[in-house]
Amino acid sequence: MERKKITIDGMHFSTLEEFYDEMDRLLTKDLTWKTGRSMDAFHDLLRGGFGVHEYGESMDFYWLHAEKSRRDFGYEATALYWENILKRCHPSNRERLAAKLEAAKNQAGETLFDIIVKEILDKKCVYDHTLTFVDDEKRLQRSFFTTDALTLSKNLIGKVLVHDTPLGTVRGIITETEAYMGVADKGSHTYGGRRTERTEPMFHIGGTSYVYFIYGMYNCVNVTAGEKDVPMAALIRMVEPFDDASRKIMERLRLAEMERKRERRKKRLGEEAKTDAGKEGLPVSLKKHLADGPGKLCIAMHITKEDNNVDLALDKHFYLTEGIEVKEERISVGKRIGIDYAEEAADYLWRFTLT
Repeated sequence: MERKKITIDGMHFSTLEEFYDEMDRLLTKDLTWKTGRSMDAFHDLLRGGFGVHEYGESMDFYWLHAEKSRRDFGYEATALYWENILKRCHPSNRERLAAKLEAAKNQAGETLFDIIVKEILDKKCVYDHTLTFVDDEKRLQRSFFTTDALTLSKNLIGKVLVHDTPLGTVRGIITETEAYMGVADKGSHTYGGRRTERTEPMFHIGGTSYVYFIYGMYNCVNVTAGEKDVPMAALIRMVEPFDDASRKIMERLRLAEMERKRERRKKRLGEEAKTDAGKEGLPVSLKKHLADGPGKLCIAMHITKEDNNVDLALDKHFYLTEGIEVKEERISVGKRIGIDYAEEAADYLWRFTLT
């Protein structure tokens, strides 16, 4: 069974009480009551059974803006935490807790941030959660992109593509790419040095988006590689939702596109034509294949021609970050898809897939 992914966003809270409220929001569903603002209640939420995950079910947590949370839950917040606990603790615990308070006042020992992290990763409990910190500093920088397209395509596996959409920010873990090596690659749009208005972004500095339209139906998104005027790129073929929030946005965007297609079909067939009018929601088949193709991922992440020629190393609304750790043996290689015309280049093993 696929593990659920939960994103804790440090921008959503600054105090411990706000953190508790945020975790209530993330880990409960359809409850008419709150679990309470305490570490014990937080521990209970992590164990599950409150609507989002089953009791003992393990999940993958991703903490955005973790450095901000480290500062928010530093020694000052830690001292306040121990002070509040001391006020209501059993007399037998006062000496031990007073020592923890004194350590926090002296900027020593574990911080409140450390305490929260230990709760999430508690191996003695029934769950086996993982926790990954994702900070602004972990955005992929220019140097990541200024390499050849083969290296870039392989290195992009496991990284996170981020895009702001009308429904909110959506994040996808990259699971498949293809390399296009430019002038000498018969499968590339820039084979032989072909430079047109359409292919111009491929000649730009590594880290530039190259979005093009195919079959009169779909957009495809690429990331350029190398230095300026060396037209190479990595096609992003597949992503998986980074977290549940991203999954929900992707589902809504795929559903909206499906409904637009229904309306276009109705117009072609006439006003009285019946076209799945009784169906509601996104079919299960589409939920399972939200973004497992270049056209699907562009729909699911609302990537359009408006996102062409964007500097992904600098832009605030469309960029890439570090993601999950990927071991070498998990990356398989294969032939690129849909380039039978490329003669011997069609057989190059320049497609990389997370397995």
